[in-house]
Amino acid sequence: MHRLFLFDIDGTLVWTGDAGDRSLTRAIKNLYGVDDVMSAIMPHGKTDPIIVREILKGFLKRDDVPRSEVDRVLEEYLRLLPQEVKESENYHVLKGVFECLDYLKTDERNILALATGNLERGSRIKLERAGLNEYFEFGGFASDCEERDKILAIAKQKAESAVKTAIPNDAVFVIGDTPRDIIACRQNGFRMIAVASGPFSFDELAKEKPEFLLESLEKIAGLPLRCL
Repeated sequence: MHRLFLFDIDGTLVWTGDAGDRSLTRAIKNLYGVDDVMSAIMPHGKTDPIIVREILKGFLKRDDVPRSEVDRVLEEYLRLLPQEVKESENYHVLKGVFECLDYLKTDERNILALATGNLERGSRIKLERAGLNEYFEFGGFASDCEERDKILAIAKQKAESAVKTAIPNDAVFVIGDTPRDIIACRQNGFRMIAVASGPFSFDELAKEKPEFLLESLEKIAGLPLRCL
């Protein structure tokens, strides 16, 4: 039986040193002349389109933001992101990531994929600097859907298409670092591996009662991951 591991990016695999926030701030500045837009936004666990909608509604007092305008902002964001990631002094791969991925790759039943609130292009840009793209052939992204729970479902559908067989829900593990990851995982009936490597503490994540909770991904080898 195949097992599917769906990885978040920011705070789970890499820390970009706020390269994404800086890119989005610059994009809004370039398009609307408004600065410091991220100061009142809590982006953790949200998808890129939803973050843009919150910015446009909050700072530009827009009640109805068409998708075309969101896409315009995101295109400018993607134009700026490669430079910000490349020049980010605090960019780093998080503790235990390579060990975790290499460990999971030793079992041919395991499928590794992304499931993230980033757009696909943004995801690849953020992972390229670390050489992590080679671990993930596909995934679910905010370019597939704005809602995080549906992104997880889409990633599972892509995995099933790749292996040409159904994957039971209890064989799907979501790896993420925010309460929103846990909530979206629960909505799909998947199993959660929460990791306290992002902005939320071990105790904060524990309140959401994930199936597994780790301080870092280097501990994943000790988890009982056999499907029930």
